[in-house]
Amino acid sequence: SNNVLTLNSKNLANDGNIISSDDIVITALKSFVNNNQIVSDKDLTISANVLTNNSQLISNKNIKLNITTSLTNSSNSNISASSNLDIDSASVNNFGNIRIGLQHRMKLFTAQYIYLNTGKGLIYTTNTCSTKNNVANGTKSND
Repeated sequence: SNNVLTLNSKNLANDGNIISSDDIVITALKSFVNNNQIVSDKDLTISANVLTNNSQLISNKNIKLNITTSLTNSSNSNISASSNLDIDSASVNNFGNIRIGLQHRMKLFTAQYIYLNTGKGLIYTTNTCSTKNNVANGTKSND
C-alpha cells in the first residue's frame, strides 16, 4: 500500500525537516513558507495560494506545485525532482535553482509571467522544458 504524509493548514511555515519514504502532500489555503528541507522518496505535491521556498524541496520521483498566486524560489534554494516537475502558478520568481532528472520533463504553466533569473536563478533540464505565457529575464539551461 502507498502511504501518504499529508499536511493541511490555512497558513503553514516549515522550520524543521519533513522527510518521508512515501508521498508528501501539503495544502495551505493561504501561504506556505518553507525554511528548511522537505524530502520525499516518492512524489511531492504542494498546493497553496502563495509558496515561498527558502531552502530545499526535493523528490526522488515527481514534484507538482499548484500555486494560485505566486511561487518564489529564493536565492540558494532548490526545487529538485529526480523525475518530472510540474509548476502551475500565476507567477514564478526564481532566484535559486530548479532542476529535474535526466530524460524527464518540466512543465511551467503560468497565467502571467515567469521570472526565471534574477541574479543567479537557474532552471536546469537535459530534456524538455515547456512553458506557457511570458518568460522574462530568463536563463534556461538545456545542457
